[in-house]
Amino acid sequence: MRDAAGFADWLARLGSLDILVLNVSAISPDWAASIALDIESTVRCCEQALPLLQRSQHAAITYIGSLASSFALPESKAYGAAKAAMVHFMKSLAREHAAAGLRVNTVSPGYTLAKDGFWDRMRSQAPEAYQQALQANPMGRLAEPQEIARVVAFVSSPAASFVSGANWFVDGAATLHVHG
Repeated sequence: MRDAAGFADWLARLGSLDILVLNVSAISPDWAASIALDIESTVRCCEQALPLLQRSQHAAITYIGSLASSFALPESKAYGAAKAAMVHFMKSLAREHAAAGLRVNTVSPGYTLAKDGFWDRMRSQAPEAYQQALQANPMGRLAEPQEIARVVAFVSSPAASFVSGANWFVDGAATLHVHG
C-alpha cells in the first residue's frame, strides 16, 4: 500500500477492476504511522483505482474499518481517529461517485478471533481480558473471519446494488449506540 508506483503497476497489469477491498491499518498508537498508512496510502490507492472502477458496470469499493472509529479508545487514539477519518472519506467518496454507479461502503468488524491474530494471542497471554471481551458481547463470542468476509462479499457484490455510503458494523450487537 505504501508503494504507489508498485500499486499503479499492478493496476495497469490488471487492466480492469470491478471491486476494490481495502484492508489497511498500521494498528499503531503512532500518529505518523496511522496517518501515512491508514489514511494517505488508502486514499492514494482509491484515487489510483478510480479510472479502472469507473469503467466497470458493477464497481464497488469496500473499506475494512473498525468499531474503534465510533467510540473513544484512549489507548488507541491514533488508530481510532484514522479509522474515523476513513469512514468519512468513504462516505464522501460514495456521494461523489454515486451518479456514476460506483458504490463505496465500509465494513467495521467487532472483535474477531483469527488464528494467530490479536484475540487469539490474548486468549493465551491475557485470558482475563479475553474473557471480558467474550462477556461484553451479547452473543457470548467473538466473530470468525468468515463472518466478516461474508458481509464484505455481499456489500461488494451486485446483490447490494443500492447500498452505498454505509458503514456496516459486524459486531454481534456489541456496540451500545445507534449508528447514524
